[in-house]
Amino acid sequence: MIVYWLIFATFAVGAFSYASSISRLGMLPVSGPMAVNVARRSAILSIVAVALVVLIGLRYRVGGDWSNYVDIYRRLAPQELGPALLGSRQEPGYTFVNWLAARLGAGIWLVNLLCAVPFTYGLVRLCRQQPNPWLALLIATPFLIIVVGMGFTRQAAALGCLMVGLSKIIERRSPVQFVLWTLAGALFHQTVLVFIPVMFVTGVKNRMISYLLVLVSAAIGYWAVLPSALDQYAPGYLHEQYNAAGATVRVLMDVVPACIVLVSRNRFFWSAEEKAVWRTYAVLCLVAGAALPFIHSSVVVDRLAIYLIPMQIFVYSRIGYCFGLIRRGWLMWTAAVVIYSAAVLFVWLNYAVNAGSWLPYQNYLTSPDRY
Repeated sequence: MIVYWLIFATFAVGAFSYASSISRLGMLPVSGPMAVNVARRSAILSIVAVALVVLIGLRYRVGGDWSNYVDIYRRLAPQELGPALLGSRQEPGYTFVNWLAARLGAGIWLVNLLCAVPFTYGLVRLCRQQPNPWLALLIATPFLIIVVGMGFTRQAAALGCLMVGLSKIIERRSPVQFVLWTLAGALFHQTVLVFIPVMFVTGVKNRMISYLLVLVSAAIGYWAVLPSALDQYAPGYLHEQYNAAGATVRVLMDVVPACIVLVSRNRFFWSAEEKAVWRTYAVLCLVAGAALPFIHSSVVVDRLAIYLIPMQIFVYSRIGYCFGLIRRGWLMWTAAVVIYSAAVLFVWLNYAVNAGSWLPYQNYLTSPDRY
């Protein structure tokens, strides 16, 4: 448990330091491409990204799906690449990574390490677009980094690719880049394909067509992509330990910031591209919340809601800046977000039904009995 709190404390120190500098120097907070240019000057963020890859990728017996991933690796290890790709129920990207690790004689640790790279890259890239990237990383720590990054290897890699794609839209890059990054994510978890038609909403002028695209994507996600993907985990912890109450809390954690964005008009959007992306995300969060009571399997909505977690990062990392509060009371507002995130982490570590699968944190570099 101490490792998780050390990660959190590191980002908290960075968040306070960054907010203090902006307040003391009277700097104007920036977002999007301008924020990326500022954040790139910080070599510390790059060092932190490497450390995250090591902590996530070289974890040992951490995460509710650990045994399932080990079983997948053992089944794929003796196979040739062709039969493995054709016969595996896993996505081709994840199958290839397992095959490669087996051929190199590395083990499951290399699979996790390679999957941690796109996840961390996407997360850091998205956080760099926020006015305080350290605060954004801190908000991501309790659930996105620890639970998803260290527990859901395949979906974490897919989410990382999606976050890169979203950052491309915000940076005014070609929509083709978003599609390509999302397709790359689908090589690890096909559920991410749901977001290709959804994000095309950002370029549609007609509101009715926008709503139609959202509904079509939701239908595709439930009836085609998500159930088939979840079937692979039927023997595992998802159906046994994930309950509707936990799913409801996680979805509501996305709904609350979505409501804040929608009732705040344009305060959170400092560019047309940000407005297009995050308004769409806010609508998706509300759709997920509204759909939860009517879907018999809360696991379906819960897994889809994982892709909506960036909504929390976007809102809570800039709420003080958007309301002009960070200059007058940067310490209070930064502390408020830190305390909220610390409470989320504390509650999850101590009261979540499946938190025991993440405790204690172990690493291949320090565990003598590693597999």
